[in-house]
Amino acid sequence: MRWRLPFPQTVSGGADPLRWMVPLALLLGLIGAGTLLAFDLAGSRNRDQAAAQLAAERQIDRLDHQINAAFDRIDLVLAQAARDAVAPLLAMEHGGGRRQAMRDLQRWASFLPEGSALTVRDASGIPLGEAATERVVSQDLFERLRVDPDAGMLVVRAVPTREAEPERVSLGRAVIGPEGRFLGLIEASLPADYFQSLLTTLSLPPMATVALIDEGLRLVAREPELPAYLGRTLNDPRLRAALAETLGEGELEGISPLDGVARLFLFRRLENVPYLVVTGRAPAEFLGEWQGRVIFYVLAYVLFALVLLALLWLHVHYSADRRHLVAQVFDSAREGILIADRAGRILAVNAALPEITGLSSLELSGRFLADVLDPTEDVGLWAGLQAQGYWRGEVWTRRKSGELYPQWLSVNARRDLSGNITHFIGMVSDLSELEQIRRQAEENHRRLEQAQALAGLGWWEFEPASGRLTWSETTFAILGHDPASFVPSLEAVLPAIEPDDLARLRASCLDRALTGDRDLVFRIPRSERPLLHVLSRFRIAVGTIAAPERLVGIALDVTEREAIITRLDLFRRIVDASSQGIGIADAEGRILLVNQAFLTMTGYEAAAISGQSYLTLVEDIGAEAVIDREQALAAGESWTGVIGLRRADGSVFPSYSHSGVVRAADGSVQYLFDIFSAFTAEMTRQADLRAARDAAEA
Repeated sequence: MRWRLPFPQTVSGGADPLRWMVPLALLLGLIGAGTLLAFDLAGSRNRDQAAAQLAAERQIDRLDHQINAAFDRIDLVLAQAARDAVAPLLAMEHGGGRRQAMRDLQRWASFLPEGSALTVRDASGIPLGEAATERVVSQDLFERLRVDPDAGMLVVRAVPTREAEPERVSLGRAVIGPEGRFLGLIEASLPADYFQSLLTTLSLPPMATVALIDEGLRLVAREPELPAYLGRTLNDPRLRAALAETLGEGELEGISPLDGVARLFLFRRLENVPYLVVTGRAPAEFLGEWQGRVIFYVLAYVLFALVLLALLWLHVHYSADRRHLVAQVFDSAREGILIADRAGRILAVNAALPEITGLSSLELSGRFLADVLDPTEDVGLWAGLQAQGYWRGEVWTRRKSGELYPQWLSVNARRDLSGNITHFIGMVSDLSELEQIRRQAEENHRRLEQAQALAGLGWWEFEPASGRLTWSETTFAILGHDPASFVPSLEAVLPAIEPDDLARLRASCLDRALTGDRDLVFRIPRSERPLLHVLSRFRIAVGTIAAPERLVGIALDVTEREAIITRLDLFRRIVDASSQGIGIADAEGRILLVNQAFLTMTGYEAAAISGQSYLTLVEDIGAEAVIDREQALAAGESWTGVIGLRRADGSVFPSYSHSGVVRAADGSVQYLFDIFSAFTAEMTRQADLRAARDAAEA
């Protein structure tokens, strides 16, 4: 009967909202990302500029503090000099008191900064004397102090008397007589170089500047220093306008008229000093990190935009690319793939399905699924498709030639957005090769079981997680259990093991640090028979998804081997307990083994003589007894006699020796052995007997 699927012939559909929602979402994402980046860049630039302004303000504060501190010291010097020297000087016309006042004035001048000049004027403005060689005229300072003697110290720009003299600054204080009369003034003039020295103490970035200008915008000092511009007037209308609009403090951004570098300038009029401090910071310095961030953000934004454009392009071309990709997968897959409509009629097949079924593409096209994939027996294919929309499993079916073969069959229903089935997709995998591999594996397993049975070697496997224990038929035979009636389990096996061996077995199996193989021999008592000795070698098999972590091992009956080992151990203990020296050598006479009595007699260490020739211990290898021994052993015969042996300390003692050979299965000499004892006491006794006999005969 043909298999037809009774699904409706119509498919509900509608406009795809993704066609306009995806581009809109991409556009909003692009705008949002750009807005966030712009806000972040604006905020970070403001923070970097504020930090640069704060650093510049601190430099201005420091310079203001240094200048005011210097002027305070000068004011103190002027006040003290006016009281101690200038007032008496102006009140005197001549005499020793006048000369003493001049000396005091010179002493006070030494407290002024280097290069300073100290001048005294009387009430008429005439200079009376000076503590330095410089002569400066400061008429404005004189007039202001004469009008207001209580003004304290005033600071003005001094006009040099000679054109070649450097720019100077005058600081003056009125001199008041005892009755409050204006006697004159004392004036100190500082060179502009003094302010330059103050600027050099500031730590500036490479492109930063700090300058001191007077109220006429004449450059007094600058760091970095520009000697060619000192004393010149800065014709900067922007600075003049900013000074006029502010109260002597502000900022402006522009290109420096001195070096042509764009900077952010901060200016402030110094308190009680006719100067302004102007600091400049290049944006390339304090905005360097911000500019790098701008470049990074721009590149990131461009990359983000390109990604969004690529996504948009992928979305636009999604259907075509998807069809192309499906076609590539369809044609390149090794499994057979078919697509059927909702009625089960085949619409398309790939190249692999004709190779598997033997039917050509034309023969498959238009046929129903039941005609091609109908399994040989009912496996619930139709029921699975009806209930779940898919079915998969292994089935046996026939090719066009009639050959029966196994295949892995998977059929899935394809639904639209409304949940209606539109197509069926089937996939067929030819399991013929896997079936051959499986049969070959079963045959190999059977042969392995036979080989293990012939070798008396069994295997076992234990899963700690589930407690499941399995083993081979040979293991049943080794442990003496009937496979038909005995179910392997730890509860049934462990109680039969000797208690001492059981503790070691449990410790080994529970050792999580077990690496490599581990051998363990355990004993099982048997009624009316010797103990059963079983050797088990096992290891931890690393767990996988298909098989959890487990212990795998082999089992071997070593009862006879253990009996031989016991007898050999007994023989070894007898040899070690013997009072006679015993040595075993290979067929060439190289010593392999000696007992403790041999080491005690000769004084050697076992490591010192291992591998040495027995003849190295003989006193005289040319002695007749030694030659007889070698000839007897070469002939494969035993020999008995007395030989002189040398101890480790060099002393010699007679040894009563018995030498012999041990033959291999083919009759060849395999080992040599010597049994000997110290003969010194016996020889002494015989000598005493001979002496007594000779004495009796005499």
